[in-house]
Amino acid sequence: MIQVIQTEANPVVRPLLLCDVDWLQTFFCHLVKPLAEVNPTVLLAWRSAARLEYVIEDNVLYVLGDDDGGRVLWLPPLGVVKLSRAHIIRGLELVRRHQKGATVGVIHNVWEQYPLWRDLQRDPAFSIRADSTEYVYDTLAVANLSGTSFKTKRSDVRFFVEKYQPSVARYEPAAAPECLALMAIWLAQKLDRCDAQSAAKVEWEYEVCRAALSERLPVEGVICRVGARLVAFSLGVTHSATVFNCLFEKADLALRGCSAFIFSALARSLRGRYSYINAGDDWGLPELALAKRLWRPVITRQTYHLTTRSADESFAGYAAGSRFVQRESVGGSSCYHTRCFRDDVRSA
Repeated sequence: MIQVIQTEANPVVRPLLLCDVDWLQTFFCHLVKPLAEVNPTVLLAWRSAARLEYVIEDNVLYVLGDDDGGRVLWLPPLGVVKLSRAHIIRGLELVRRHQKGATVGVIHNVWEQYPLWRDLQRDPAFSIRADSTEYVYDTLAVANLSGTSFKTKRSDVRFFVEKYQPSVARYEPAAAPECLALMAIWLAQKLDRCDAQSAAKVEWEYEVCRAALSERLPVEGVICRVGARLVAFSLGVTHSATVFNCLFEKADLALRGCSAFIFSALARSLRGRYSYINAGDDWGLPELALAKRLWRPVITRQTYHLTTRSADESFAGYAAGSRFVQRESVGGSSCYHTRCFRDDVRSA
């Protein structure tokens, strides 16, 4: 039963809790091709690191979160009723009410199949800007690694198998402590390889994945062991009837081919159940975009953020204060990227 909160001057903002997962589904089950981030389990994974909270007014869900540069609407408004322009305005108003200092309202994770997309594109009051690109892969292609386009991946996997003789098993919650131990190794390896700016993103991602494993979120996937030691895992959730959402993938980066092996192993475990694997977006980072393209996506699509046109210039100042924003030029206009690291960069 969804709790309906009527619109009021000071709406009740509630923290997102693990027990909210069942009723959250009501707002997501009817969506058409939602982004990887637009998923109730993903919200629960981010709830602590991004301090996610929600408001429900008249059967419309608004989710607020931290972007380090201020409070944002983490998702566009989602409803079990028909959405309208008024809900977008209300969402931006809720953001502004919960900002500290800044007055610009920003809505993240807008996508082209969002129910109000066409109306928002035509509305002169709103500005929609590109954030990053999301990548979707053919499950069978990643599982089989056939053809010349996967020659390097196939070579890496063969090297890993021949040298380390790994074993693969289905992920069970009992393996969470071993996964957490691997994450500590992974974190040290990543921090040793990245600059200070990237380090903040890596640490944030680490916290999100650590919370998801510690809290036993309902994820599934595969783990890989070399001997008795767990050296990789790839985990996610159902995103739709045909799409699996790969949320967290970690591997011992000292083992050549380990990252390629675990992603292909995940795909093999999904054959016959899911036609596609959504591996999330590239956060506007060229090196991550290249790594994701090397897995030969069959679908790529843009993610967007929305502001009011009057606030569009103010967003530049907001973005400059955020650790998780990069600025690039897309199609001649500036766009700001606010995605932190969520899954491991695939080896080329």
